[in-house]
Amino acid sequence: MEFGLSGKSLQEVIAINDAYERRFRNVRSRKYVNLPTLNLWTPSELPNGVVWYGDDVVLDGGRVSQWSDMGGGNNHAVQNIHESRPFQTVDSATGKNQLHWGVEDGVFLDVPIHTIHWGNDDFSVFVVAQSDLDLGGVAHAGIISNRFGDGYTNGYGWWTMGYKDGEIMVEKDPGEPAPAFAFDPRGQGKQIYYMRKSGWNVDGFLNGENVGGGVHTKMGGTTNDVRIGVWLGAEQHWRGEIQEVLILPYVLNENDRQLVEGYLANKWKITLQTGHPYRDAPPVLS
Repeated sequence: MEFGLSGKSLQEVIAINDAYERRFRNVRSRKYVNLPTLNLWTPSELPNGVVWYGDDVVLDGGRVSQWSDMGGGNNHAVQNIHESRPFQTVDSATGKNQLHWGVEDGVFLDVPIHTIHWGNDDFSVFVVAQSDLDLGGVAHAGIISNRFGDGYTNGYGWWTMGYKDGEIMVEKDPGEPAPAFAFDPRGQGKQIYYMRKSGWNVDGFLNGENVGGGVHTKMGGTTNDVRIGVWLGAEQHWRGEIQEVLILPYVLNENDRQLVEGYLANKWKITLQTGHPYRDAPPVLS
């Protein structure tokens, strides 16, 4: 018998086992009890004005009637028509809830933001999204767009982030890529898309890597309506999941941008680009 137990009585074996159990508990206690608790950084640390759609939703029969704004501004994304609401499903990799768009047309959420002048003001948009494989059968599939409302109707311009011509892009009036992410999302899992407009310059990031951009002016006004989950018209809705959305009325510096990317990557188990400061560990509060 192993561990020198040969010839021992049952009572002696039990006593030896109890001694090992006590020793293991002591070692485990010394090793773990006094470790500090890590306080993870979240977007709640950002300056005021963040519109943040994350974990808080209102459900009606398995469909999302409201994606609640966690940024504190009560800019809840809503849909009053039951059949036009996305479903809530569970992300298998993280066990977290997410919003799902399927084959049903006309599914979207209205975002009540009318304080940003999309053409004149600086702004930033982060999205975590995952596409279905059937995107190859559609020409357009929007993740988020301001191509609605009086601002669009009156010709003030617009922008849309979504799938077109085999890749993710931000397109703006009059149909120019601004920027093109040069990334086909079909079957590639969850990704972090970030676009920012600073002055007249618009560029983007894919999982923390800059994909370039250009100079653009006509991107809308304060009367454009924003929608999540649609490009513009019929059969142009997203097909897949949208896990998280942040809209900021300003542009982040590099450190804060990387903090948001690190938070999203850790939460949704997404791999950031090589060299990103939060590729291997999430950001924590000091």
